[in-house]
Amino acid sequence: MSGRTDAQEGQPSDKDLRCVQAALYLASQVGAELAGREVLLEALPLPAAAEYGVTNSLGASAAARKRPDHTITVSATGDTRIALLGDIELARSDRALLLSEAGYPPVVYFPPDDVRTEILIPSETRTHCPFKGDASYWAVDIDGKLRDVAWYYPRTFDEVGAIAGFIAFYGDQVVVRAP
Repeated sequence: MSGRTDAQEGQPSDKDLRCVQAALYLASQVGAELAGREVLLEALPLPAAAEYGVTNSLGASAAARKRPDHTITVSATGDTRIALLGDIELARSDRALLLSEAGYPPVVYFPPDDVRTEILIPSETRTHCPFKGDASYWAVDIDGKLRDVAWYYPRTFDEVGAIAGFIAFYGDQVVVRAP
């Protein structure tokens, strides 16, 4: 017997929700704790969060199952990274993540709290990656024209859950480096 009434069965308690919130917070902080070590994301499921609808997951990627040779790893950068558009600092973080995907250059993803989103303008651009999910974009106004300079995945497939909500910048427009 769970100690809940019939009306409460299947509903999360306040304690359950606090536990899920704590787990999600800790998961967001894992990058700083794992500096320099690869994280196998499929080994870090949050089934309790999904049960309560508190998730950014789109589930498992069908593309990842079909293409096991297409590897994606996410690890903490292990140091501070900045993103510069000319002389304007768009981001600075010691909690950034490095995504390495087969066939592509590594990409640094910044926690949204470490990005100056007041400078960025939400873009109408949307794309889909069969391995990561649906991307949304941020733009900047350059000489009266909006140009996409960054993207993020509001919801991701399980295999790359650590980058959900994190922001990456186009390397040909924004310089990402150690300060």
